[in-house]
Amino acid sequence: IFSSIDFKNSGIDVYESGRPMQGQSPYIINGGLQYGTEKSGLTFSALVNRIGHRIAFAGFQGYPDVYENGRTVVDFQIAKKVFKDKGEVKFNVGDILNQKSIFYQNTNDITKRSYNKNDDRIWNSFRYGSNLSVAFSYNF
Repeated sequence: IFSSIDFKNSGIDVYESGRPMQGQSPYIINGGLQYGTEKSGLTFSALVNRIGHRIAFAGFQGYPDVYENGRTVVDFQIAKKVFKDKGEVKFNVGDILNQKSIFYQNTNDITKRSYNKNDDRIWNSFRYGSNLSVAFSYNF
């Protein structure tokens, strides 16, 4: 995905006159696998989402853009039909990899927007955390 904003001759004081749109990743990858058997009432699903680095906060007045580093999210679900297919039990695990979310500023070369731990200034980093859930539903 290629997007750009051109601030040349706009009179707006920005750090980089030609940059990608804020929040726009250069790529997004989504994929999933699902398997189920009617006989056993079991279903399995695995979902993957990958985003590329993107501008979280646009720079201004001499301050460089703050980028969010790309990360991968993997979710998994297993479900089982019970009580003559009237009920269902589901077990979900969200964000299995629990990768660190890193917000950074490029310090050496603003044209190289991807994260380099040796050169870039970390603005903030944290983990969203994985989550587990169990659900039961019953249809009358």
